[in-house]
Amino acid sequence: MIRTVMLTPLLILMTALAGSRTGVAQEKLSAPNAKPDLSVDDARMIVKDIPTVDIRATLGAWRLSETELGQLRQWSGVLVEKPGTTEFLAKWSDLIRQAHARTPQIKETNLTPLIRMVMLAAYEEAQKHQTTSSASAPSEVYKQLQEQIRANLTEARQLQSLMGSDRRDPLSGSRISLPAHQRTLRKCDVVGQPKKMECKDVLISASYELGDYISVSEAQLINAEEEAKRGGGAADSGQEKRRQILYALSDVAKVMHDSATAVLRKTGK
Repeated sequence: MIRTVMLTPLLILMTALAGSRTGVAQEKLSAPNAKPDLSVDDARMIVKDIPTVDIRATLGAWRLSETELGQLRQWSGVLVEKPGTTEFLAKWSDLIRQAHARTPQIKETNLTPLIRMVMLAAYEEAQKHQTTSSASAPSEVYKQLQEQIRANLTEARQLQSLMGSDRRDPLSGSRISLPAHQRTLRKCDVVGQPKKMECKDVLISASYELGDYISVSEAQLINAEEEAKRGGGAADSGQEKRRQILYALSDVAKVMHDSATAVLRKTGK
């Protein structure tokens, strides 16, 4: 009996301490400033599915004012220039707070489509790097040039065979006595930005012109092969730029989602 009397105050104290700890833990979990746990993978899924956003439905759910829509357009433009920026985060939180106060039925599930809508222009800009790098990579253009130069050289050598004895004396400068369409060859090169192949017709009138054409084309073919090797990493560079943009957008999506969720949980109490 004496032991029971002595232990009772200790048990009471332990129970009180346990209750205190539980209360603190619950307070931390329910604190309005607690950061919601959105994983990096979840944030990347937000960005990955940007093209699926239903803009009409999203605008219908949020019922944003013209001023708020103007802010979203402005932030969208900023993300095109700086995909990793969070300079608008405080204003973003204010917009979410005001929109929720005006439309209380807004839920956390409505955040993702709104974030996707804001990021749509930046996502499309990222996709351009993939398209441009695959369509106009220097390596591909110079490979096309190689094929065309080889075809040009084949036609030039066929012209040589048609000249007969004229080709035996390359220093004579003899004129080629063939119809114009038979002595018209193509001169091709890579021009412009993004790079593209461009060709033009060249009329060959004398044997020395044909000899020059062949020697220049052979040298050009070697140069095109070297350029194709040097430009082989251009497509990879475009893909890397695209990945960098998408990863930056994912980081911003996580921050936007976390801050907006915190606002909704706070205002919903």
